[in-house]
Amino acid sequence: MMEYAWSKGLQELEPPDIVHFRDWLLRHKSRDLARRTLSSFHSVLIEMKRQGYISDDPAAGITIKSGGRYEDQNSEIDIPSDAEVRDIYGAADSLGSKNEQMRKCWARYRPMIYLAGFSGMRPSEYRGLAWSHVFDDSVTVRQRADKTGIIGPVKSRAGKRTIYLPALVTEMIFEWQDECPASDINLVFPTETGRAQLLSNFYRRAWLPLMREAGLIEAEKSKRTGKKIELPRYSPYALRHYYASKLIAIGTDAKTIQRTMGHSNIEITFNVYGHLMKDREGAYKSTAEALAREILGTSCAKYVPTAR
Repeated sequence: MMEYAWSKGLQELEPPDIVHFRDWLLRHKSRDLARRTLSSFHSVLIEMKRQGYISDDPAAGITIKSGGRYEDQNSEIDIPSDAEVRDIYGAADSLGSKNEQMRKCWARYRPMIYLAGFSGMRPSEYRGLAWSHVFDDSVTVRQRADKTGIIGPVKSRAGKRTIYLPALVTEMIFEWQDECPASDINLVFPTETGRAQLLSNFYRRAWLPLMREAGLIEAEKSKRTGKKIELPRYSPYALRHYYASKLIAIGTDAKTIQRTMGHSNIEITFNVYGHLMKDREGAYKSTAEALAREILGTSCAKYVPTAR
């Protein structure tokens, strides 16, 4: 904690500052030490709040998960670049034009990939999406398919939301409707038997070929066999995180991002995306100066209040 170069005093710390500290720990320390250090620091903040030295706990909800690369959607994230996302969309287009069999497969998967990138929906949400929740300019999220394909309500009240989409995505979805298999539960992207796709099947049949086509496969050594294996650079959640990053880039406020992403509380939003919000601090300062110039004119730097 003392080694880290804190840029603010304790009472000034905000969630994005804690996220930056967490990310620094992960870059410079072992995962286990980083997790224990962050936990200890959080305990210090809790005690400081209890004694009245600080009014809020800026580390609430900010954690380091104990698992591997893709353990949880709310763990530390890798966000693809704009060029990589363009490659992903290009790969989805390309896979659907290779032959008739691939065309049939990617008539389903292509709109799923575009929907994921332009809505920020979770894989469970677009696998469980119903036709009654698709409109000309938006989708409403009301239900999800768990990893075994069982349909149920979203996990929290915050998960129920409306997401507006560009016309190219809704048109792509409605084009697919002509080929969509019949589904007793009215799913937009069902299997041939009308049931929800299993997450494992979507990953194996759609996501891995997509990553391979986009050139986003990396070779890693298997811990079990020692042999090199191919792994995708990103998980399916990468498109969700990319969407959130673009909301942040255009200046969307944290509360709106929370609602759009379906987070049950603002702490999750800061935990996952706080480091991106922190990077906007310079822009916020520039905005403040621009506002002063707009109100007071070009001489605002020399502004002296008049006597009353």
